[in-house]
Amino acid sequence: MSSFLVEHKTIDRILSYINKCQYSSSRHKLDTSRLAEDFYGDEDYGMALTALGRRLLRMNLDALRTRYEGRAAGAESDKYANDYNYTQVPVTSAQAFFSASCLCYQCAEGEVYKSRFWNELDSLVNEIARHIAYDAADKEKCEWG
Repeated sequence: MSSFLVEHKTIDRILSYINKCQYSSSRHKLDTSRLAEDFYGDEDYGMALTALGRRLLRMNLDALRTRYEGRAAGAESDKYANDYNYTQVPVTSAQAFFSASCLCYQCAEGEVYKSRFWNELDSLVNEIARHIAYDAADKEKCEWG
């Protein structure tokens, strides 16, 4: 298994889905309060999403450094994370699920996956999966149990 630093577009997809759900029907509201609690203060929403994206990338870097004992991610990787700026992109629930799942998987190294922040990302992945299931066209044919 190898690990890698996700692309900015991966982060954009995750954050765009969060943003999209914040303004949709209550059925699709995401509980991002714990994931993003440090980022919603006096800043504007776009700046908050940029800060959250940078933190997600730094978590990814921490996992890479753990996986490769510090050899894989140098100063250029730090610059890459710090240069992230949120851009709203069109995103489906399925794409958001795969992007968030990819990031979560890439961050599941060493102590990183034991952090509260990683657990909140993992919870987000599960919540997106529930959105997909509840929106499935054939859900009425499914049995409960």
